[in-house]
Amino acid sequence: MVLPRLTPLRGAAGLVVGGVVGSVLLRKPEENDFAGAPLKRKIQRFQSLVDRGQDPQSLRKRSEMVAALKSGEEFDVLIVGAGCTGAGAALDAATRGLKTACVERGDFANETSSRSSKLIWGGFKYLQVAFAELLDRKTLTAPVSSLQKFISEFLMVYECCQERSWLAGQQPHLVEYVPQAVPFKTLVQWPPYFNHPFYSILPILAYPAFVFYDLLAGFNAPPAYVMSARETKKNFPQLEAPLYSAVYCEAMHNDARTGTAIALTAAMKGATIANYVEMTGFVHGGPDGATATGVTCVDKLTGEQFVVKAKAIVLATGPFLDSVRRMEDPGADKAVAAAAGCHIVLPGYFTPGGMGFCELRNSRGATMYFLPWLGNTVVGSTDKKCDATSSPHVTEDEIQYLVNEAASCLSSDIRLRRSDVISAWQGWRPLYRDPNAPPDAPVSRHHAIGHDEHTGVSFICGGKWSTYRAMAEELIDKVVAFKGAPLAHAKPCVSKEIKLLGGDG
Repeated sequence: MVLPRLTPLRGAAGLVVGGVVGSVLLRKPEENDFAGAPLKRKIQRFQSLVDRGQDPQSLRKRSEMVAALKSGEEFDVLIVGAGCTGAGAALDAATRGLKTACVERGDFANETSSRSSKLIWGGFKYLQVAFAELLDRKTLTAPVSSLQKFISEFLMVYECCQERSWLAGQQPHLVEYVPQAVPFKTLVQWPPYFNHPFYSILPILAYPAFVFYDLLAGFNAPPAYVMSARETKKNFPQLEAPLYSAVYCEAMHNDARTGTAIALTAAMKGATIANYVEMTGFVHGGPDGATATGVTCVDKLTGEQFVVKAKAIVLATGPFLDSVRRMEDPGADKAVAAAAGCHIVLPGYFTPGGMGFCELRNSRGATMYFLPWLGNTVVGSTDKKCDATSSPHVTEDEIQYLVNEAASCLSSDIRLRRSDVISAWQGWRPLYRDPNAPPDAPVSRHHAIGHDEHTGVSFICGGKWSTYRAMAEELIDKVVAFKGAPLAHAKPCVSKEIKLLGGDG
């Protein structure tokens, strides 16, 4: 065999190729986490952390937390509500050096945050809503208004995508990416998706649309791809005659676990946070006697009543915000348009291989998701406007509705029955409603932060799991600015650098 002659050019090319291959094969593991902080060093033999960092055993007991609340000492910030938003705000405030208290009438994340779809979504549906605003006929007659709506929706989706990347990157012990297939039967759909004529050709545009969606998240999620009809049928034999599928990734989590981790991390960072402590009213003081200087509470485990004092009081009570505000002002305008969302759980064979799928337009024109979760399949959701109630149950009619709608998304050979339902739950979307908007105006998935100039109470309404951290940061920023000198010692936000409980050790 005759070897090729080694020339300087070939030698240089060989060194380049060898260097690239070597750098890939011999690359050291990542030394920094998603936020850029050095990873904790491990003992190689046992893969055990040298510095375990978080020690849950160091947490104060609930009795000690309640005793601190009853002590009469004034807190810098008192947050009412410990769902993902309230507990997130407590964590944010505590890590800025503010003396922080947080009370929750039930268990952490019990009312709303643990009753979600389990998705940490970037908002692909709302991305389409944004472009629909721009493509609407109203753009011709009111271009400024249409452009403002487009920018507003687009920036919301961008923020959701960025925060989803942070959650999956910085909290991988709680949040993980899950592929979602979107099957299409034709290249043109009528009636159109999202009730807009432009989206009749979404089957043609889906893949580039998902690539753009990945771009908004900084390409941190696994990339979108296309599955042929054969591959789609292989993965989802329960679907009827798919032409092809576009696959993209959203993130999922156990919302009850994540909510509890946020609350416990806030406690580890110094917040005084207690569950089963219900706020029953406001305490007033100040020069004119109108400023809220604290709240009255009851320990629901003992029945004991007490007062918690604070320089700043923040209501983060989700869909129950209006009822809490009306403790102070019975005539307060309604700020929440609560929507009940029900989900059912089906056997895991509906989402084999850890991949979910969604029907963008079911028989009633709505989007329906089939999501793999804890070995089973979550299906949802309904969207019924009604006032929020505590610990709601799911009616038989709602369960049967979801069974019927799920069946309409599957092949006619599949007989989905009520007996296939393993469990069900109902939660509330705390949708913000502008009190000055017309009665028929659509509600928003944005959040709103407000302050009562008379009493000094702040509140937050709306939002979603994906942006809980960013909402908490904005909330505490605005509370600090609103209160001025009493909270001037607050440090900048550092929540992006924090690993929630379980992330270290």
